[in-house]
Amino acid sequence: MGWYLAGRGHRRIVFLSHYHGLDWSKRRLEGLQESFCGYPAPAEVIPVVSDGTSYNEENIRSLDRRYNEQISEPFAEFWARIGGAFLDAAQARDGMTGLIRGFLGGEITREQLELLFLRALERSDATAWVCANDDTALAALARLSQRGAGPPVALAGFDDSHRAFLAKLTSYNFDAAAVAHAAIRHLLFPARPPRGEGGPRVEAAEGFVVPRESA
Repeated sequence: MGWYLAGRGHRRIVFLSHYHGLDWSKRRLEGLQESFCGYPAPAEVIPVVSDGTSYNEENIRSLDRRYNEQISEPFAEFWARIGGAFLDAAQARDGMTGLIRGFLGGEITREQLELLFLRALERSDATAWVCANDDTALAALARLSQRGAGPPVALAGFDDSHRAFLAKLTSYNFDAAAVAHAAIRHLLFPARPPRGEGGPRVEAAEGFVVPRESA
């Protein structure tokens, strides 16, 4: 992805991730940084990241506080009356709890993304944003499109999802088909390592950028 953007003239890009407590996000940033190493200044990859995913303790406590503040006994009783023919009160409350917590968890994620977007927009010298995955890139595309004239920067993601295809988002495809073919080939025709070399054999599958309108 870094080489692709550099080839299109981008020398300062923002890497956006709110999953940066996870190894795969860090590896994607490292790959971008390595691809920019050979270019002279001002070539730079600017991390705008957070490890505050919806799984950390602070966000779980925040979600619980908001759940307790926003869900009242009358609503719980109303839910129980509607489903009373099929669910007892405890089952109804459990079902409602899952739905509401899922909704509030989504709200927390949106708030985290908005903070990252505001930080990224402060870097007016950046000409491209690369997001840790397509979901983040699509959220960024929607956020930037609110400005009216379309995104002010090139935008790309990772995973080459169907939603990226529909949104015409440039994305990195990890070539899952090649990985699957390699796995099947190994199962059918297991290769032994050369004599004297121990350990498992590693076969790399090269991914590729799928260019679309966003970058």
